[in-house]
Amino acid sequence: MIVLAVLPGERIRDYHVSPRSFFKHLWIYVLLFACICRRCSAPRRRPRFRHTYPFYRMANRSQLDLWCWEGLYAAQFVY
Repeated sequence: MIVLAVLPGERIRDYHVSPRSFFKHLWIYVLLFACICRRCSAPRRRPRFRHTYPFYRMANRSQLDLWCWEGLYAAQFVY
């Protein structure tokens, strides 16, 4: 909604997006997040998983390294 709001000549309501519909379906998002979070929390404790992730080995050097890496990694999915 933020991207739509800043685009010149575009209105959020033309895309049928509203905060009201988000909050109406919020319970679905929370339920799905809980299911996925539960399934993902078990493997992260296994040595094999910890050996593979994160892909950037220096991510544990500092918070800045971690968040820069995560930002760049997330950006590849946008572009």
